[in-house]
Amino acid sequence: MNRLSTLVRGAGGVLLGALVVWGAGLLVQCAQPAQTRIVPDSPGDLSRAVIHYDPRAHNAVAATYHALMAALPPETELRVVVESQDHFERFAAAFHPPRSTRAVVIGKPVTTWSRDRYTLLERTDGTRVLLVPPQKTEIVPARAHDWLAPWRIAEAAGNIEIVETEFDFDGGDLIAHEDVVFADANLVRKNPDLFPNPAAVAQRLTALLGQPVVVLGATADDVPHHHIGMYLTPLPNGAVAVGSPALAFELLGPEGLERMAAELAQDGLPAIDFRPETAHRFDAPARQLEELGYRVVRLPLLPLDDHVTFVTFNNGVFHGDRFLMPAYGTSLDADAAQRLADEGLTVVPIPVRDIFRHHGSVRCLLNRL
Repeated sequence: MNRLSTLVRGAGGVLLGALVVWGAGLLVQCAQPAQTRIVPDSPGDLSRAVIHYDPRAHNAVAATYHALMAALPPETELRVVVESQDHFERFAAAFHPPRSTRAVVIGKPVTTWSRDRYTLLERTDGTRVLLVPPQKTEIVPARAHDWLAPWRIAEAAGNIEIVETEFDFDGGDLIAHEDVVFADANLVRKNPDLFPNPAAVAQRLTALLGQPVVVLGATADDVPHHHIGMYLTPLPNGAVAVGSPALAFELLGPEGLERMAAELAQDGLPAIDFRPETAHRFDAPARQLEELGYRVVRLPLLPLDDHVTFVTFNNGVFHGDRFLMPAYGTSLDADAAQRLADEGLTVVPIPVRDIFRHHGSVRCLLNRL
């Protein structure tokens, strides 16, 4: 892997070439190295999953975690990243997770956000690979401690490798269908020296992830300044769902928007963002995808004026044709669910009203392994 700092933990090996005699000559047949590909989000698989638990955030995640535990397949092998064994026992007592649930003890405080610190890849020989960004200096120590999670997961499990990149990313910055990976110009914004333009992002990620990469936005101002998983969802039928503020405004109408703004204010949340430049950041990716030949399905999305809090239905997780969709208890929920059902999905609403104010929801909380 070009220009990667790679550290391998867990089972590994060297593939030896085989010598084969063929006719009068000698043919040296070398076994090909295992190829690596990103594990697709759609269709997804939750038979192995990772979640973080921070008791300090219990009230914010309680409703969401109860719904997630009920929605996970009974056979799911769940790993719960915690500061201590006591915190794991509190999680298990509160949420009744699947039977094959184990603790991953970090020994330091962590946050609830499991998605940020790795992206799941898989080799053709079955080895799982956790793609990890460089360690960051975080204002909040628990965020820095989250970086330890993939290393501890790999130590506790077999057949897992760690690949640490030289470029900065979060797991939410990448989202994949079976034959394509989507990223956006936020990776240019995060890595201006390594990625001077979207073409450089596409070239590097295509080599790294084993699939073609579509990078949305000519500049970071053409996309929301948040994770791509917050506004884009590749669907199992090949279409791409994109969050649309214009659709949300249309569905709510003036009276509905006024009621929604009042509810947000009552909850201490920012106002709805009506700025044209914000609308552009959602419209431009949808237009770009259509120009590339994708069928785009619009889902309602309400951006708030802090730029990082969205009422979004994109930030869900697939298990086969089941979609664990964020739900807010608003009139938009039913419309989003129907649009996804029309695409052949079984929608499982997951309440996120208490957690989305912290700038993420379902996909941010639940990672695959």
